[in-house]
Amino acid sequence: MRGRHRRGIQAVIVEALRAEVLRQRPGVRLEPVDVLAARFGASPKTVVAALQELARAGLVVIRPRVGVFVADQARNSRRSSSTSSST
Repeated sequence: MRGRHRRGIQAVIVEALRAEVLRQRPGVRLEPVDVLAARFGASPKTVVAALQELARAGLVVIRPRVGVFVADQARNSRRSSSTSSST
């Protein structure tokens, strides 16, 4: 049950961060994992898993010991979603 609960929180974090990332310019640094964990009431492990999911989607770049940054591709994702919604 615990894994299922963590996955639910992870999905919430992914969607919230995806919305934030799509509003940011490429290169903007996201809050540190510990800050995000406190903000979402989740474990750092769950936040890292959510960030890894966003990285696989090309929305963020994770630089170990440096931070997590909005990827250049995030801008392209924003354009394609606004283009597809207007058709």
